[in-house]
Amino acid sequence: MFYIKPIICIFAVWFFIEITIVLFLRKKAYQLSIIVYFSAVNTFIMYLIALFSLTIVYARSHIKGINLIPFQDLTPIYKHIPYDMLEGYILNVLLFVPYGYLLPYIKKKPFLKQTVLYSFLLSLCIEYFQFLFKRGIFDIDDLICNTVGGLIGGMIFHIFRNR
Repeated sequence: MFYIKPIICIFAVWFFIEITIVLFLRKKAYQLSIIVYFSAVNTFIMYLIALFSLTIVYARSHIKGINLIPFQDLTPIYKHIPYDMLEGYILNVLLFVPYGYLLPYIKKKPFLKQTVLYSFLLSLCIEYFQFLFKRGIFDIDDLICNTVGGLIGGMIFHIFRNR
């Protein structure tokens, strides 16, 4: 696992900044909502750094290609889908759940449609950069799974917000 050390460093920096923000704002007697907002912004920024590190900077593939046929890998297999194939799809969905959950905290008017649109656009940028810098292929499956992950994160945010 070549990329674990940079991710651990990113989260160590995140934790340090997060504690500093919370302690500083509590010391200044700010309202809890301001502390939560700054914590969400800090977490969001560190998440984006980790996301780009995983998907572009530390990606190992040097293949350049395009897959525009959705779920092409699953079409020959109808009854028995091996876990290895599903693992990539599941991880791509899970990768964007935090994005869909944190984005509404930062936006003034959090709408689920905007969260899904921004998830799609961020995923599109990642796929484009992977293709451009030969860090992977431009894969429509990743685009779909990442957008679904953003949708799930946005739905979780809206469920907890309405409670």
